[in-house]
Amino acid sequence: GDTSANGVKMYLNGEEKDTGAADQIPDDTPSNLIIGGGNGGTMDGEIACFQVYRTCLSHADIKQIYNAQKSRFGL
Repeated sequence: GDTSANGVKMYLNGEEKDTGAADQIPDDTPSNLIIGGGNGGTMDGEIACFQVYRTCLSHADIKQIYNAQKSRFGL
């Protein structure tokens, strides 16, 4: 992603759910990545699979990855 208005996209179960701007572009400096927490507190739930990609994936790529893995979760 990037700092543009639609630089970061979030997908849930293969479908785009939200877009936004990255507050900070990651670099090669080691740091902690926090999933499920933020200004609104922590998430009440579970994350079964989380993936980060260095390149931008198309919607079709994301849907294909989701469909290839969803049977692991009884879907």
